[in-house]
Order: sequence, then C-alpha cells, then structure tokens
Amino acid sequence: DNLEQPALEFSVGEAGHFSAPVPPQWAERHALAAATVRCALACWHGGSISGDVSVDGTLGKLSLDVADESQRREAISALVESGHLVHGAARVAEMPRGAGWLAPLPPGDTSSHASVEHVAGVWALESEAWAAWRLQTSSGMLVELSLPGPSVPPEPAQCEEELKELLPFAAQGALGGRWSTQGDLLMKHRSFGFQPCTGRAEASRIRGVSFDTDAVLELEALRPDGAEVQRWRRAGPPGDATVLELVDDAEGREGLWLIVGGWFGRIVGRPRADPLSDVVCRSLHHALATYAERWEMDPTSALVACEAAVGKVEAPGKLRTVAELRRPGEPSREMQLNDSDRQLRRSAAHDDTLVESWSGRRWRIREMPPGCTAFGPLKRSAA
Repeated sequence: DNLEQPALEFSVGEAGHFSAPVPPQWAERHALAAATVRCALACWHGGSISGDVSVDGTLGKLSLDVADESQRREAISALVESGHLVHGAARVAEMPRGAGWLAPLPPGDTSSHASVEHVAGVWALESEAWAAWRLQTSSGMLVELSLPGPSVPPEPAQCEEELKELLPFAAQGALGGRWSTQGDLLMKHRSFGFQPCTGRAEASRIRGVSFDTDAVLELEALRPDGAEVQRWRRAGPPGDATVLELVDDAEGREGLWLIVGGWFGRIVGRPRADPLSDVVCRSLHHALATYAERWEMDPTSALVACEAAVGKVEAPGKLRTVAELRRPGEPSREMQLNDSDRQLRRSAAHDDTLVESWSGRRWRIREMPPGCTAFGPLKRSAA
C-alpha cells in the first residue's frame, strides 16, 4: 500500500471475518488503513454496510467483521471498488447475494419478457469504442470477448514505464460461464476469464428485443455506480449448439468451446497456480499496476496466461478467427482449426472426448447435435 491509497490484501475467514496484513508497530498507517475500510463500507452505492474494523498493531493485522450474512458479499464489492483485493474468489462466489446486491431497477413495464430463444445466439456489440461478441447457447452456456478500440483511454497508473507499455493489453475482456434470465434481467455467471473476478453481479435489464432476422437486443447494464445502455445486434441465430468443456488439464485450467449459429467461441482460462485466478479485485489493470511488484509477478506472463477467440465456421474443420485476445509478443492466429496442423481428433479411449492435435488438450463433448460438421471428420487419435 502507499500513503495516498492503502491497497490491502484481505483473506476470507469464517462467519464474516476478513483480515489483511498491515505493517506492525506503525500507528499512523494503521489509522489510515482502518479509515479507508470504514469509508468504503459507509459510502457503498447500495447503502451503508455495517462492519467492525479493528487493528492489532503488534501482530500487524487489520480485521473486518460483518455480522449480517446478506451484506458480506456487498462488503467485498465495496472493498474492491475502493482499490483493495480479496483472496478466495471461489469462496466469495458461494456467498449469498443480499437484497441490495443489484442496483434498483428503474420503473418500467416488465410484463413482456424475452424468451430464451430470443436471447440465445451470437450477438455483436454496436459501439465505436469497443468490439465485443457474446455466444449464448439455448442451454445457458456463455463465451464473451471484448476488445477496446483506440479511442478508449488507458486507466491512469503509477508504475514503471515498462509496465505502462503493457497495461493497454490489460483492458481486454474474455470470460466463460453461464447465462440466465430472471424476469426482465439477463444475468451473466462468470466461471473463469481473462479479467479477475470482481465479486459483483453481472446483470442487465432487457429494455427491448426485436425478433426479426436482423434482431437487436437492447440491454441496460446495471452497475453499482449507475447504468449503461448497450445495443447488441444478432450476428448468428441460436440454432443447435455444440458445447465442449476442457478436461484433465495438467495446469488445472478451465475452458469452453462453443459452436452457435455458424460462429465459434473458444476460451482457455488461467492456470490454477496463477495468483490472479482466485482473487477478487477491481480489474486486471489495477492488479498489475498495484500488486505485480509486491507479488514478484511477471506482467507479460499474466497477460498471455489466457486464450480466447471468436470467429466463423468457414467450412468443416476450418474455423477462421474474427477477433482474439491480443497477447504481447505473440502474432495473431488466422485459423483456430485448419486442414493441416490444427485439427481435432476423437480420443482413442473415449468417444465423448476430442483431442487437439497441436497441444494435446482434451475437450469433453457436453452437447453436440447429430450431423455436426464444424470440427471436420474427427478422425481417431493415436492411443
């Protein structure tokens, strides 16, 4: 942390107890750290959060106790928005969401809700600043990729010049998970991704859907600090979808590979040992700018630890990339599958498992309609 803005690293304990190390025997710093935590809780967008803050100066430990179970996840969001970090994203995901977790819905007619068939499919964001795609299967699986354009200003950061050159790569986004609808809300349930978990609900109010062939989905993205209206245009119909799930990965990575409406979306997450895979923080940019030196983390490695691409099924066994995560020092890949050195093979031992010829990664078939030809003939791999 620094004198201007303490950046604490919290761990999640039992019964609403959170703790963070602070320099021992430094009363002024302890008072500043405790004050930032109290301010974060008191000024939270969803209303003040009740929590007891104390510091053990001898041990060098700041403690936060939130007795109300319904406010614990919001307390984490308040800490994260203030620039702190919480270890244990998996435990945070299991916490119940309180009634104030979502921003209050604005008044409006909620009697006409879009059905799954109207929301599933391939959607491209209409924006001059961002390029983004969402692949949503009718069964609820989701892959999303978002890339900032040149007009998106970089976040300010106080760090070494070498790191500043890499930080524009940290503005990208990619995730794999599930989606669902709750009334007029479209919910994103992140399982893994390029950006660290933020701890907050990813919810949008469905303001309107046109149901013709050139459908437009108008969403009001709900955030603690307000709402943003987004227009998504259908790029591909829902139709029958194929869903592959990465399994048996040597580094504990998660992955999803979807085929929807003539498009594909493929994402491979971070290794389990990557410290960013199990933290809750504001953004990857913030994590690198604030914690990389403290963790002795190589920023370049953090930026290439995740793979994601979307594109079109050009022909059986030929998947052409439309967009992918930009990785410093690595060229873009024109084809995700081709008829020479990048193919999928059916496992010699398991009919429901496909193996990448170039990496050996194994993908289990969760959904695949009869007659699917997107991946080519699927020859049998060597034993």
